[in-house]
Amino acid sequence: MDEDPKTIRTAELIRKVFNEDDTGNKEVMGAYLRKRVYKKYAKLLSYLNVYIDEESLDSHKEDAIAHIKQLMSKTQEYSAFLRWAVMESPELLDVVRGSID
Repeated sequence: MDEDPKTIRTAELIRKVFNEDDTGNKEVMGAYLRKRVYKKYAKLLSYLNVYIDEESLDSHKEDAIAHIKQLMSKTQEYSAFLRWAVMESPELLDVVRGSID
C-alpha cells in the first residue's frame, strides 16, 4: 500500500524470493530468507501468547506489548509481514496502533 520506492523494491524482492526458485542460489537464498521471516513471526506469536494468556502477570503482558510495538516499527526486519497479523486483531491493533509507522 506504500508507494515509497524502497517499499516497492522490497516488495518486489520478497515476491521474487518467495515465488522464484529457478537457480540453486535463489533456492538457497529464498529458503534462508523464509526461515528468517518465520523466525520473526514465531517471536511475534510468543509475545502474543503472553499478552493473551489470562495467567500472565500484568508486568509480563506490558513487556510483551513493548516487544510487539518494537516489532511493528518499519526499522525492524520483515515488519510488514508482522503488521498483517496484528491488523487482523482489532483488540491488539488498538493497543499497538501508535507504533505502526
